[in-house]
Amino acid sequence: MSRTCNFAKLVGQKHSILRCSLFLAIVFLTPLTLLHAQSTLTTGTPYNIVNENSGSCVDDTASGTANGTAVQQWACGEGTSSTQPNQQWEFHNGTASGYYYVTNVNAPAEAWNVTGNGTTNGSLIQTWTYAGNPNEEWEAVSLGGGYYKFVGQGSGLCLDTPSASTANGVQLEIYTCNGTAAQAFKLVIPSSGTGTGTGTATNLFAPFEYVGDLGDANQIPGIVSASGAKAVILAFLDPSNNGCNLIWPGASGPLPNDTVGSTSMGTAIANLQAAGVTVALSQGGAGGQEAAAHCSTAAATQAVYQSLITKYHVNWLDFDIEYSETSGQSVRRAQALAALQAANPGLIISYTLPLGPGGLDPGTGGGLTDITDAKAAGLNLNIVNGMAMDFGGTNENQPQLSEEGAAALKSQIQSAGLTSTVGLTFLPGTSDDTPPNSFTLANATTMLNWAETNKYVTLLSFWELNRDNGGCPGSTVDEDTCSGVSQSSYEFSSIFRTF
Repeated sequence: MSRTCNFAKLVGQKHSILRCSLFLAIVFLTPLTLLHAQSTLTTGTPYNIVNENSGSCVDDTASGTANGTAVQQWACGEGTSSTQPNQQWEFHNGTASGYYYVTNVNAPAEAWNVTGNGTTNGSLIQTWTYAGNPNEEWEAVSLGGGYYKFVGQGSGLCLDTPSASTANGVQLEIYTCNGTAAQAFKLVIPSSGTGTGTGTATNLFAPFEYVGDLGDANQIPGIVSASGAKAVILAFLDPSNNGCNLIWPGASGPLPNDTVGSTSMGTAIANLQAAGVTVALSQGGAGGQEAAAHCSTAAATQAVYQSLITKYHVNWLDFDIEYSETSGQSVRRAQALAALQAANPGLIISYTLPLGPGGLDPGTGGGLTDITDAKAAGLNLNIVNGMAMDFGGTNENQPQLSEEGAAALKSQIQSAGLTSTVGLTFLPGTSDDTPPNSFTLANATTMLNWAETNKYVTLLSFWELNRDNGGCPGSTVDEDTCSGVSQSSYEFSSIFRTF
C-alpha cells in the first residue's frame, strides 16, 4: 500500500539563455577565479543525473559492469527520476583537489572515463575501472537552480550531449564548454526523495498488486499497463513452513521456485521493468509474515533479502507489518536491512503499517516499535507507509481521518529521529468495517489534492489493482476483485497516478 514520488518539471530552455546572459555579465565584472568556482557535492549518495535539454538520465548502457561500457542518455525510469540502479551515480573525492570521480551503483568499481584519454571535442564517455587518472576526474561547477556542468580535469572540456540530442541511446561526449542546456545536468535523489543532497523530493503513485488473486504471473504486466501506474508493489512474499525463506502465493515451493501458473515471477517482473515500471516487492501482509520471523540471525535474514535483489534486480523492498512478531523479529529485520542498504547503495526500504487518526499504535504490533528499532539499527527507512483504512467507526469522514493520521505519523517519525517521508495507502470502495464505510472516487480526489500540498507525503497507494473496477457496485462487503462502488475500470488509478 504505497505511493511514491514524482519530480518537479525541469526548467525550460529560457533558463539556459538567462544563464548565458549572466555568464557574459560575470565575465566582464568578476575576477576569473570566481567564474570557475568549484561546488561541493555530497559523496556516496546515489543521484540521478538529468540533462536539462532532453530531460533524460545519464545511463550505464544495458547495466554494463565491464570496462568500455558506454555512458549514454536514456529516459529516466519514472519519467523525471529513476530508481533503476544503472541510472544512479555516486560522486567520490578524486586525487586532484576539488575534483570527483563518478561511479554507477550497478558497477561501483567503474568510473566515467574519457575514451583514449581524449582531450578534443567529440571524445566519448565510457566506464572504466577507476585508477585516479585525469581523464576520470571531473569538476562540478554550479549553474544555479540545482544544475551543474561537469568539466574534465584532463581536457578542460564539458560533459555534453552530442548535437543537443534528445534521443535514447546517445553516448555522451566532451565538448568545449558553451553554457547550453545540453551541458547542464541536475542532480536528483531517486524516487523515494528521502536521501540527502541537492535533489528534489518527488512523489510516486504505486498501487499494490496481490499475486494471490491471480491464476498466472503472466497477467501482471497487462494489469499494471492498463492501470497506467509507473510503479507497483507486488505482494506478498511470506515464509514457507516457518522456514528462513520466502515463497510467492501460488508457487509450489519457496524461492528459487517462483512459477505462478505457467510463468515465473522473474519473467513478469522483467517485463514490467522493460516497460519502465518500478517494481517493489512486499513481504508480510494481514495474516502473513516476513523472513526475519523465522531466520535466527540478522545475517541469515539479510541473505534472504539479498536473494530478492539479486534474482529480480529490484531497488525497493517493502515490509507490510500487520502481524504478531516473533521474539526479536523487529530488531533482526532492522539490523539486516541496515546491512543490506550498506551493501546495495540506493536501496529503498518502506514499512507499511496500520494507521489510525492518532498515527501508529504504540502497542505490540502497532508499528511504533518497528520504526524506533529501525532508528536504533541505523537503518535509513525511506518511507513509512500508513494504511489509511478500516478505521472502525460509522459514517466515517475517511479523508479527515487519513489527514489526521498522516500528520500524527509525521510527528512520530520525527520523534523517533528518522527522516522518512510518509506514504498513504487507501482501500478503494467498501471497507472491512462493520457496518462498512466507503472510500469514494471523490475521497480519492480529496486525498490527492491534500497530499500535493503536504510535501512530507511522497507515496500514494491503494489495496489493490485487482479491486480497481466497478464489477460489484453496491456491495456491502470488502470484495477481493472489485471495489463495491460505481466506477470505470482503473478509475482510482487514473486519479492517483497524477501525483
